[in-house]
Amino acid sequence: CALSYIPGVEQQMARLPVSTAIDTQVPMMNPLFIDLAEGRVSMIQIAAKTGFNLYPATDDRPFFSRYTFGLPLVIQVVLWLAVAILGVTLFFPVAYFRSQDASAGRKAFFWALPVFFISIGIGYITIELALFQKLVFYLGDPSRSLAILLAALLVGSGIGSFATRNAPVKIAILGGFLSAVLAAFALVALPLVFTVLHNAPFAAKQVAAAAILLLQGVPMGFMFPAGLRAAGARFGESGIPWMWAINGSASVAGSALAIAIAITYGYTWSLLFGAACYLVAGAVAVRTNKRAQLA
Repeated sequence: CALSYIPGVEQQMARLPVSTAIDTQVPMMNPLFIDLAEGRVSMIQIAAKTGFNLYPATDDRPFFSRYTFGLPLVIQVVLWLAVAILGVTLFFPVAYFRSQDASAGRKAFFWALPVFFISIGIGYITIELALFQKLVFYLGDPSRSLAILLAALLVGSGIGSFATRNAPVKIAILGGFLSAVLAAFALVALPLVFTVLHNAPFAAKQVAAAAILLLQGVPMGFMFPAGLRAAGARFGESGIPWMWAINGSASVAGSALAIAIAITYGYTWSLLFGAACYLVAGAVAVRTNKRAQLA
């Protein structure tokens, strides 16, 4: 506490005693800050030596209260617990559906559909959380904005699902590709849109943010009904609730995973990871569509 750093004041040592007592030759400034200001040490070195997370929070990683490295314990617990539940939900029913395949004369279990529902479960929640964070940053009113943004995304997904309720399975290929492209495009479009709307009324900014999420949600809504139709055709009626369970478990795991990625790398990478999940789902839909009985 005897040492201090005063911005704008030249770094120096008290060569002469301020008094005739104990402060003779005591540094006026903290030597560590002098070394930092003169380039002899870096913030990375200081953070590594002290063991504290001294990196400043940013708009992309707004976790200003994190003073330690690594993931918080609560995120680790939720993530691994959700992964365990997903594993149980995924693998325990496999024996039953494999026996169904054997009785129907099929040679191999069709893993593509569980992978499809895991991909859209993780991808949906990851894109949702990342876009919410980025849009709330521009809107600046978390409580009201989150309600509007959530409603817009769900309405968009509902419109997409309703419009494609009777479409063939191959509509999921289009949905996966468009969802990934729109999520990646948002990284470029959002700063431009809200730069233009910088001086606009708050209501106009809310409408613009809701429209962005509405458009994002429409192709995301293509995926679920197409996957359920494919599951019904491949596994029978009993396969549909199983896909619901897989998708729900994946969404819980995806929410923890999205925060883990954001803490470690930022919400931009979390959004890109969600886009990649939809590309995987679209690729799985390509394979699924090749099977005539699922078309």
